[in-house]
Amino acid sequence: CFGGIKIDTTNGKIYAEDSNSKFFEAVTRNSNIELMGVNSEKISVNTKNGKILLSYVIGRNIDINTTNSIIDVKHIKVENMNAFTINGRIVIENIQNYEGQPEITLKLKTSNGGIKVNMNDIDNRGYKVRAKTTNAGINILIPEMIYHNANTQSFKRGGFVEAENIGYENFPERVFIDAETVNGYIEIVK
Repeated sequence: CFGGIKIDTTNGKIYAEDSNSKFFEAVTRNSNIELMGVNSEKISVNTKNGKILLSYVIGRNIDINTTNSIIDVKHIKVENMNAFTINGRIVIENIQNYEGQPEITLKLKTSNGGIKVNMNDIDNRGYKVRAKTTNAGINILIPEMIYHNANTQSFKRGGFVEAENIGYENFPERVFIDAETVNGYIEIVK
């Protein structure tokens, strides 16, 4: 296990596979970042004009930041994840709890792009969702939700929705999803 891994470049792709460290930081401009099999307490990836792809990653805290491109995250274990982009969409699939931690917090923010979260969940986890968009719709496909602050237009063309599973605080594992976009559709599926 390394103490830390830091990669910084310009106009070049960063690809890292199967590393184990206390922290992992990758910074580039005008190119993509792809992490596969990276295991770290704190992961930070940052690029401009390039997409970010994370798969089979384990990280207690993950920060993802790009502009003018997409963020694609699949099959990861995390406690707290922040994913921010401008002019790109965010796609999240199959997120699991980090090392026995009971809660997952996902903060997802973009503009001029949509947000799609598919948890592929067969577990008995509780969900709390805060979703905000303008000029597009919101679609939350999670059973047994109580909706707060949702108006009838929220699901069709912009709005703000807060919802949570009945008895959210009593679930042994909980997921809080905070998704915000402008000019993009939000879909969250259990």
